[in-house]
Amino acid sequence: MGEIPFYDRVKINVACQYMIAGLGRLTRAWGPRTIVLLSSYRFGSSLMMNYLNAHPGIYRRGEVLNPDEIIYGDLHGASRARVTLHLKAMCFAPPGRVALVKLMDSQIEDNGLTLDDIITTLNQPYIIAVYRRDLLSAYVSLRIAHQNGVWYSTDQANDLRIPIQLHALRNFVRETRQRWIHNSARLRAYERAVIVAYEDFSEHPEGTVYDIFDFLGFPRRGPVTETVRQNPAPLSRKIENYAELGLDEMLARGELELDLASIGNDG
Repeated sequence: MGEIPFYDRVKINVACQYMIAGLGRLTRAWGPRTIVLLSSYRFGSSLMMNYLNAHPGIYRRGEVLNPDEIIYGDLHGASRARVTLHLKAMCFAPPGRVALVKLMDSQIEDNGLTLDDIITTLNQPYIIAVYRRDLLSAYVSLRIAHQNGVWYSTDQANDLRIPIQLHALRNFVRETRQRWIHNSARLRAYERAVIVAYEDFSEHPEGTVYDIFDFLGFPRRGPVTETVRQNPAPLSRKIENYAELGLDEMLARGELELDLASIGNDG
């Protein structure tokens, strides 16, 4: 752990996490003083994190359950109790500050937790759920990131062309829809949650971000980000076998869309 800053080494130490959790209970460190950004990979969560992080009252953490982020420790094979202790420590914020963490839906599942576990562990935090209507773009972006290892950038965009397999795409769409329909139903019954689509805040960032800060009870801050869009080329260029797969027809039929509006209000 030599490459991990001292402060982070302290925060992932189990004994320290017990002390942090105890202090958090005394100071009511969670609840409305915690913001969870819930999303899926390549759904625009980094952009939203940047927008929220522009507020001086927000104390930003990253993907605290990401196994590839060594500064958050190794939770591989950890018990449910160990994972929830870790979440409490990572979401601790001193008085006057609000902690912001990002949790991917797959990371929650991989650690044996549910959305209700997150809500209970963090004493009913605010949840900003970021989804993406265009699942084909999300899938292609995910495939490209796995290929070149670039998940976040402030200065370079990809220009790759990749082939995709139709059955893998359909599996991704089916599983993503199931997960988001389930989670969105729970979130709509939860008063401290808001659901926003990537397409809305990427095209109209100011209005969407203002609405979120109003929801949080924070003074408004304009959207600021240093990131660049990772895969700006049209889908027909990014996908080598675009025409032969009949993707235009599938898109026209709505087969590759996550339509949460059809089962409720987008938030």
